[in-house]
Amino acid sequence: MGLPDFKRYHRAAILARIFDWTHNSKSKQWVTIENTLSRKDLGRSVWVSPQYRELEESTSIYTSIVIREWDKMHKQRKWDFNSLLMSLRNSVFFPPGKEEISGRWIMKEDTQLRDVMKGVHLRTLEDLKREEGRIFTRNRYMEIQSIETICGEIDEAP
Repeated sequence: MGLPDFKRYHRAAILARIFDWTHNSKSKQWVTIENTLSRKDLGRSVWVSPQYRELEESTSIYTSIVIREWDKMHKQRKWDFNSLLMSLRNSVFFPPGKEEISGRWIMKEDTQLRDVMKGVHLRTLEDLKREEGRIFTRNRYMEIQSIETICGEIDEAP
């Protein structure tokens, strides 16, 4: 009939917003404003499983709606949060990240899986040690070696 599919349009609008948050679009002032109001990097927060994601009370209602719709899409499509963009902190796929392990070895709350990977393989301990601000010991490195298994599953995730 030539009518637009408003449901798909709505989903596309949500995905465009997630894309802008994730890629921290510098040219879009609203990304900076929403991150500031939320006191979070939304581009990293959306990749955290909802059960571990915490939003500030100052988060805009519009931002909260987008996140809620994003979570609904994940649930409807049976996607998981298994992505190179997921945070190591509070990850259901990386149990050591759920524990408070003196925090410094992960460097920042927002360290993502892609920060410790090279392709589908874990970067070498020596390579990770060279990065400023990271504290990696052999024991911590062995804890994150399970990530290589996760990466094998990422190819099948959306």
